[in-house]
Amino acid sequence: MFEKIIRHTEIPERTAASEGNFYQPKNNPVRPGMNERIQNLRKLSVETEPSLSIERALHETAFYKENFGKMSVPVLRAANFLDHCRRKAI
Repeated sequence: MFEKIIRHTEIPERTAASEGNFYQPKNNPVRPGMNERIQNLRKLSVETEPSLSIERALHETAFYKENFGKMSVPVLRAANFLDHCRRKAI
């Protein structure tokens, strides 16, 4: 039912000095050519555990049942997010 989540390794796939890469090599465990802020954001993004919200799933289902086909898909997705933000319990 659920697909297996593959974790990214912290070892770069190629070095900073590889052909076609214009960055100077750094002793960097995350990725070559990134400043510290981007390194930290990427590391946080990769290490965050995926999660599901039943509340959001119920809001989306109800929204799509009521509004599907009434607007373009990008507008529908934006309206769905707005609807969820308005209905979400804080």
